[in-house]
Amino acid sequence: MRLAVGDLVYPRALEFACTRGEASRLRPLTVSHRSGRGFRGGSAVMGEREFGRAERVAEQLRKELAWVLEREMQDPRTRMVTVSRVEVSKDLSHARAFVAAPEDHPIKEVLTVLNRAAGFLRARLGERVRMRYLPRLRFHEDKALSKASRIDALLEDAKSRRR
Repeated sequence: MRLAVGDLVYPRALEFACTRGEASRLRPLTVSHRSGRGFRGGSAVMGEREFGRAERVAEQLRKELAWVLEREMQDPRTRMVTVSRVEVSKDLSHARAFVAAPEDHPIKEVLTVLNRAAGFLRARLGERVRMRYLPRLRFHEDKALSKASRIDALLEDAKSRRR
């Protein structure tokens, strides 16, 4: 059976609801022109997570920002910086990049360098990412990695005390 745009599709719950007399509460779904499957605001298949544009842009910016930092930044303080995640606002105008640096690089100094170079990085990202407007970049320390290493050290300490 082939569906056309505008056809009504009844969810699977309808066949179960009909046996209990609850069919009047259910509304049919309309076939979307994008996928040919029924939509009512959410994902077409239950359990499937729908990623919004902000999440896709954030992941692409994280990959490209890591590449630019590795290959195009001349400052030696930013050589070993890891971009762990990027959060983009819903309107795609601002991006917060969370970075981690090795122990021998002071994170405050690295953040200062990156925030001062945000314009340069944004221009380089603009050459690599096809978007009409690229989000403004702000860099923040990713504390998750330092917390994880601290917890790991505490666990090792507890394990050595136990012996």
